[in-house]
Amino acid sequence: MYRHLLYATDFSPESQSAQARAVDVAQKYDAQLSIIHVIDYLPVSQLDGGLSVVPDLEQKLNENARDDITACAAEIPLKLSHKHVCTGSPRREITDYALAINADLIVLGSHGRHGLGLLLGSTANGVLHLAQCDVLAVRVRD
Repeated sequence: MYRHLLYATDFSPESQSAQARAVDVAQKYDAQLSIIHVIDYLPVSQLDGGLSVVPDLEQKLNENARDDITACAAEIPLKLSHKHVCTGSPRREITDYALAINADLIVLGSHGRHGLGLLLGSTANGVLHLAQCDVLAVRVRD
């Protein structure tokens, strides 16, 4: 049924259940598995009346995320088709990347903590509404 899964991770310990489910589904359907992490926090400082990213922080965040995605991939007992780290809106980046790699299922953890996100999680909810493929939101325990 599924040929290519995209597992979206924030590298939190709670996301392990979503990772396990992504691996399980990929194995069950003999599907490709790709992984994405989106950096959505870039602190800004006000300089001369304008806003700018704190120097070198974006580069450091990207380096750390690339190290983390490599470590995460090493824990997955399957050969990954793609590993992707980017910066932006998680819901938009995840759904755009799923479309770009022709994924037919997005797997991510759901751990909403506030507001409407209590029902599903703001990122999971956003992905669910934007995705052009199936979405599996795995409940994670905080």
